[in-house]
Amino acid sequence: MLLASAYHARLDIPEQIARAGAQGIRQADVLGEDDRLVTVLRERLTEIGVSPLDEDLGVLVVAIGSSNLAANARTAKVASRLAAGTRWAGAATAFATRPEASVARAADQLRRRGARRLVIAPWFLAPGFITDGVSTFARDNGIRMASPLGAHPLVAETVLDRYDEALAANAAA
Repeated sequence: MLLASAYHARLDIPEQIARAGAQGIRQADVLGEDDRLVTVLRERLTEIGVSPLDEDLGVLVVAIGSSNLAANARTAKVASRLAAGTRWAGAATAFATRPEASVARAADQLRRRGARRLVIAPWFLAPGFITDGVSTFARDNGIRMASPLGAHPLVAETVLDRYDEALAANAAA
């Protein structure tokens, strides 16, 4: 399960499948910026008390980031989709592994746009090493952080859809 069509999805996993010499294995597509996952991210924010009516709030959507600029551009769309229909001061995407789009830079950008308070919405499937670093940044800067997407029926539904799509493509081949 991957969110972005970047290194692991485009190179690493296909190479592993080829190296294994396995026949009939088809890689499912990434989960991507599926609307259901954006809904889960909204729910994670609600769980920590975020209101869509909070005009003083800036939301940092933090993802892992990639050297693949197209993957980053697709991920960057999550922030505007998440903010749609809210009164937030703004939402911005930051990449935990990309210094040119760091969490600190995105936080500064939102503050310049009028955000008095910030919250982090992690665009990650599960906690781990990188989210630990984001959590440390949040704690050190007095920023609340929601949970990753995690175990949620809409995440499972999205995974099953990708599985079904891969099965259908395999049957058609």
